[in-house]
Amino acid sequence: MRTATLTLCGIALLTASPASEVHPATWTPLAHKPSVNSIGTMVLLTDGSVMMESYDDIQTWIKLTPDAKGGYVNGTWSTLAKMRTPRLYFASQVMQNGKLWVMGGEYTGPYQDANWGPEAEIYDPRTNTWSDAATYRRRRVVRP
Repeated sequence: MRTATLTLCGIALLTASPASEVHPATWTPLAHKPSVNSIGTMVLLTDGSVMMESYDDIQTWIKLTPDAKGGYVNGTWSTLAKMRTPRLYFASQVMQNGKLWVMGGEYTGPYQDANWGPEAEIYDPRTNTWSDAATYRRRRVVRP
């Protein structure tokens, strides 16, 4: 019997059977808790690890790396480099080279004021570093 798992909020795993077998899904608590209280954005990286933005401090990212068998229940948590620009509700894309691109967002800037910035960054999981990316050129909309 094959099962599929879904990581949700880094706190528990949802295990479901294939569609041909009808069984209720179950939650499995993780063996270790993350170092943050709440999670915002979650991204599955190409190496199978799950990168998560802390909702407590929106520049802080953590990562859940699966164990040697590929499971998340006994995986390892680590704290990653802080994003250069704080941002919430932003665009993101895992690129083919394994890097994470993020752009824009609400509540960007030094005081996390409600604004919508066009700045972009790229995270490199191999070096645990963020670097600036091309800024999105947006047109201004003038309302009457």
